[in-house]
Amino acid sequence: MQSTWRSAALAWQSSRACGFHPSACSRAHAGLSAGFSRSFSMAVPAAAAAAAEVVTPSVRGNVVRRLYERYPNLAPMLSGICLYVASDLLAASVEASYTSSSETTDEHPMSQLSRTLGVMAAAPIQLTGLLAFYRWIDRFVGPRNDSFVRHVLPKICLDMVVWTPSSVCMYMYLTTVFRMQFENILVTDLQEKRSTLAERHDQGFRKVTSNFSESYSASWLVWPLSDAINFTIVARYFSPHFRATWDAGMGLLWNTYMSIITFRKDEQFGKLF
Repeated sequence: MQSTWRSAALAWQSSRACGFHPSACSRAHAGLSAGFSRSFSMAVPAAAAAAAEVVTPSVRGNVVRRLYERYPNLAPMLSGICLYVASDLLAASVEASYTSSSETTDEHPMSQLSRTLGVMAAAPIQLTGLLAFYRWIDRFVGPRNDSFVRHVLPKICLDMVVWTPSSVCMYMYLTTVFRMQFENILVTDLQEKRSTLAERHDQGFRKVTSNFSESYSASWLVWPLSDAINFTIVARYFSPHFRATWDAGMGLLWNTYMSIITFRKDEQFGKLF
């Protein structure tokens, strides 16, 4: 590039030495035009390459954000269902290590599968409610999360007052009802013990009334801090649609606790309060 500017400058000096003769001026003009065109043709690709180096990592690197923005409902739903199932399997493993072998022999082999299928059937209902809650909270408080006091703190309070108690009740009721329904289908040698719809409803309602205060009190140890991260770091650097998956990821531990509380045989097992 320096050589092109030097040739243009020499052409201009030669035109001045010739007294601005028309032919000399034309040669000078041609030299300047060539210098500018060459420098511009070299500068534009260099600038484009530099811009590509800056933009490309941010566009290509955040695959999670693009995936959740392209599939705002499907992506959190599928990942949430997988995490719900994983949490129940983890809870079953913890319970198996806690209980003695003599206590586990009375359980039908298909009971654990019925329980896991019940949790999986309840997951889409809870995740749909969670996604709807996030849309409502963004309209009510605003989608921005710039100020912790004006934006984040009200969302945390609404989550703990509105969604968390609702989700606790939904989890215990739905998983109990669905588990009993799958037991009716899978546990074929207990036909005389098939539960009715009224019995499933009563059992789910008893689970809620007996364990709600304990579970909701324990939720204050987990979700306020999780919500603070979710409404700031997760929403800003990943995607607002990723918030349900963050909750489901945290729920891998929380739902393990909820599964233990809901299906435990020993009422002292997993008790925090």
